[in-house]
Amino acid sequence: MPKKFPSLILAYCEHFFEKPIRELTPLTGGDINVAYRFKVGEVAYFIKYNTANFAEDMFQKEALGLAYLRQASACSVPEVINTNCVGQHAFLILRFLPTETARTAYWGNLGKALAQLHRISSTNFGLDHDNYIGKLPQSNRPKAKWIDFLLSERLQPQIKKGVDQGILSGSIQQQFERLYQRLAQLLPEEKPSLLHGDLWRGNTMVGLGQKPILIDPAVYFGHREMDLAMTRLFGGFPAAFYEHYQQSFPLEKDYEERLEIYQLYYLLVHVNLFGVAFLGQVVRILKKYQ
Repeated sequence: MPKKFPSLILAYCEHFFEKPIRELTPLTGGDINVAYRFKVGEVAYFIKYNTANFAEDMFQKEALGLAYLRQASACSVPEVINTNCVGQHAFLILRFLPTETARTAYWGNLGKALAQLHRISSTNFGLDHDNYIGKLPQSNRPKAKWIDFLLSERLQPQIKKGVDQGILSGSIQQQFERLYQRLAQLLPEEKPSLLHGDLWRGNTMVGLGQKPILIDPAVYFGHREMDLAMTRLFGGFPAAFYEHYQQSFPLEKDYEERLEIYQLYYLLVHVNLFGVAFLGQVVRILKKYQ
């Protein structure tokens, strides 16, 4: 077994499952937590861990987010087995879901599954608890109007963090202020939709029978165009995804004209996580809407 896997977590798992852990194998792909696959008998599980002071609440909120996503039957969500702390580590154990190679049908299935998720609604934008996007805290204080939520719970906290880190300048703040004055004209109001919240390719997997699997949520009730905008960053999804989404739950007209406004939140998150490499995209979008 890998030497670096914490012995206290291993002992906890064997006590929890009342069986020995087999085939403990490190996994790659994430940049925040350490992840492994293991078996108990013939059943496979996924576990990720980090320091307790950093990840305990984050893993608990991820488990809650997966429960929200499970409401959409058109997609699969890993079953949460356990989340806990032992010693200096927090961890999350999920049922390991088998995957296969994506075919064209998968992207259509994902579009239809997302449309089903977005039809789940609430009385307000937000959520009954805060959570995380990546490793950054995400405030979800409920608001009756979408634009109020977008400003106070999404854009402004990330702008403040960027300013506090010395990444965002005063002139960029002023450009955001000018954008705020136009949002009521640019963004249509819709009833809240349940969002994945961080929907890029790395947070989707191809389940058996080409059924979509959604992982690593940053859920809240928001405007559904936020999820669609995120799918268009970093390469985008194939056309079949958007075609089947539109057939299942058509978007308001002129969606393309406001898409980049919704991308600002995700780009600000990347600025605050990874630095100035993403700042140029923020500046370009702000100039477009001045």
